[in-house]
Amino acid sequence: MTDTVITKLPMKRIFRKAKFATFIPKGITKIPTSKKAVISDLFLLRNDLNWKTEFELLNVRGLIEGNNKVQPGDEATFWFFDRDGIKLGEQQIAIPDVGRFTIKFADFVDAKFRNAKTFAVFHTKVPSVDILDQSYLAERGYTGYEYFGVGLKGYVHGNLDAVALADNKLEMLGNAGLMQRRYTVQHELTGPAEYEFFFTNPTARSQRIVGYTRAASGKFTRIGKLNLKSRGSGKFQVKVAAGETSRFQIKSRLYLGRPVVFRVADQTMDVFHG
Repeated sequence: MTDTVITKLPMKRIFRKAKFATFIPKGITKIPTSKKAVISDLFLLRNDLNWKTEFELLNVRGLIEGNNKVQPGDEATFWFFDRDGIKLGEQQIAIPDVGRFTIKFADFVDAKFRNAKTFAVFHTKVPSVDILDQSYLAERGYTGYEYFGVGLKGYVHGNLDAVALADNKLEMLGNAGLMQRRYTVQHELTGPAEYEFFFTNPTARSQRIVGYTRAASGKFTRIGKLNLKSRGSGKFQVKVAAGETSRFQIKSRLYLGRPVVFRVADQTMDVFHG
């Protein structure tokens, strides 16, 4: 007779399996409901005394077809939202007959959009469904940020598929779980510098984000919280003194709580994903 050995899983492993079962059943983003949908990232817009924002608009049809051609009527539609995710309006721009065209928001944006904090870009007229072959066209291009007085620009790529548009209706694609999780920005904060961590909310519901710093000693300090409306944005600010290092961490229900990070130090700036 063969003895049966029953091995009990440690509680830590049981909790870990339960946590992943709760966190991972959904994808980081949803699939749009409509097959006709076009997708955009939820881009961050900064236009104030210190910052200017640009966007690199591409000839998507030319890229897909490989000939750089533009058809009559090809255009992109920019949707603008305020810090609470409320739509301020739309603005269309014709697709240029060049490979890339820089949109300077300080010159391009209508005055009624001056309070915009996020935006989406939808290629509603191009390309055709036949070209896409049952996939979705997504705009996750490059946004450029210029800091006043430095004379340099930093560029950051789109973060994830966030907003779908079909029949002039928006659908948020971001996912969030039932349980909160912690996310630590990989970049080590070094001084002297001032950091700004911007978050956008790609989900259909409001999200609460709590921010922490962790000193070299390992001590955590809570620095505040954000209550982000759908399509809205908010930020945490952290100053790091000369000779010091720190880490930045958040706690939220977002599946991908990755911020856009701005670092400003003596006549230098940088922008990147956390």
